[in-house]
Amino acid sequence: MKKEKVTDYLRKATENFSFHDDLDLSPFETNEIAAFFSSKRTTISRILNQGVKEGELIKINTRPVYFLHKRTFEKNFGKLKGNVFKSFQALSEYILEDSAEMIFRRLIGYDKSLKEVLEQMKTAIFYPDNGLPIMLLGPTGIGKTYLARLMYEYTKAKKLIKQDAPFYVFNCAQYANNPELLTSYLFGHVKGAYTGADKDKAGLLELADEGILFLDEAHRLNKEGQEKLFTFMDQGTFYRLGDTEIARKAKVRLVFATTEKTNLFLETFLRRIPIKVSVPSLDERGSFEKSQLIEHFFMEESQLFQLPIEVSHQTLDALNKYHYEGNIGECKNMIKYTCGCAYAKAAKGSDKIKVTLQDLPKEMLKNVPQLFNHFTANEGNVIFFSERKQSIGGMNELAIDKIRHTFKNCLKYYQKVKEGNIEEQVANQKMCEDITVLLD
Repeated sequence: MKKEKVTDYLRKATENFSFHDDLDLSPFETNEIAAFFSSKRTTISRILNQGVKEGELIKINTRPVYFLHKRTFEKNFGKLKGNVFKSFQALSEYILEDSAEMIFRRLIGYDKSLKEVLEQMKTAIFYPDNGLPIMLLGPTGIGKTYLARLMYEYTKAKKLIKQDAPFYVFNCAQYANNPELLTSYLFGHVKGAYTGADKDKAGLLELADEGILFLDEAHRLNKEGQEKLFTFMDQGTFYRLGDTEIARKAKVRLVFATTEKTNLFLETFLRRIPIKVSVPSLDERGSFEKSQLIEHFFMEESQLFQLPIEVSHQTLDALNKYHYEGNIGECKNMIKYTCGCAYAKAAKGSDKIKVTLQDLPKEMLKNVPQLFNHFTANEGNVIFFSERKQSIGGMNELAIDKIRHTFKNCLKYYQKVKEGNIEEQVANQKMCEDITVLLD
């Protein structure tokens, strides 16, 4: 019995696999597979277990034992680290666990510049009962709101809150000049609490019950608002504006964010927030992650325009060297502007958008003209399309070094030959074939 036939059988069977209770699992049993091939059970068992050792098959170590085609399973359900699982439930739990972790792995730098940030966030998320209040610190445009939303998705994926749990975002700066209205939005109000309050209204704390409330620009909370919030964090109770009799309860995970130093907050308020996370700026994340983010934004634009976007290496170099005061947010907007400018210039019906230095915002040249004076030797362009990129024209440093080394060898050979048809003799050398391959 050939192993390839058994593997192909399981590949086809696994295409129809699901975790539904009514699924017929017999096609994945050793006895059933042996019967299908009219072969001995011991022969099929040996082939199946060999496939598990080689990483082609998954083994479910129950009674009876089941086997699945690993690559087909991963195509439908996601990557697996191991090949052997004690039960289908264990396999299912692994998939759920891994899909939850994939939420944070979307982040560029999740295992580098943001590693400590994510560890602190997980500490807040997994703390018993209702998690811990957390504050995200850092300049504008670094993605604090996006991090809060990922916290929400991750907490749902880990089943720490319900799938339909609410998530609210509130920017405290919008109502900083009207403390009464800000308090009303957060805690609600009763009829007659202030002019225009013609009926009772629930606040965000009530609406976000059993979910997450993200308070951005939290330093704009006045002292009264901070005092009411730290009372809520202590006791889980609050009063609507204008009501001093009915203490209301809610179970809300609080995430705060600020661009300012923590000395703007009351000490009593800060003490109720045990986890304070410093999110790095774009420059602090390093050139490599900056390049990854720039490439990601070009891929997003390609998906939006439904066209490939061809960008010169010089343009990418300038974007990478530029200092963005507004961090990731400003970088993203600058790339949006650049792509929009190039799209407007493109001929009608063009099959791609071509981005050059001339499409960059003029303030880049005006504010930092030295960006355009010195570029890397890497010529050519990069094409971005959806989630893929492809370099064209130009060569990487490894190829350039290989050519340089090969030409040196050619020169040594030339010095030895000294006479005769040098072009014909050099052409016969493999080193010159290497050059031809690289240049092609």
